[in-house]
Amino acid sequence: MNKLTHVAAAFAAISILGCAGAAQAADDTMVVRLGDLNTSSQQGAEHALRRIKHAARSFCGPASREIGRRFAGKVCEKRMTNQAVAVLDAPLVSALNTAGQRIELAQAEAAAR
Repeated sequence: MNKLTHVAAAFAAISILGCAGAAQAADDTMVVRLGDLNTSSQQGAEHALRRIKHAARSFCGPASREIGRRFAGKVCEKRMTNQAVAVLDAPLVSALNTAGQRIELAQAEAAAR
């Protein structure tokens, strides 16, 4: 495994929602250091996913109280997390990331009721 996992931020600009802080230029790169982790172990995979999510939050900009910016930031974070997990191509990290998304959807659905 490489010492660094580079994830290109090639995604559609979220600026159409008026969220310049959450949108990044298409040539930006998110760097996540994972060389010290064993992503084949449960603990290593969990730690890798935490690092990826933290990097995505930092990459996508500071949290905002304005609802449009907050939504755009969450969309950016999810997209960057999914891209980083795909580039890493570690089965346990992928499974944890997918499981987390299902839980979030169930929670959002329950909250809407």
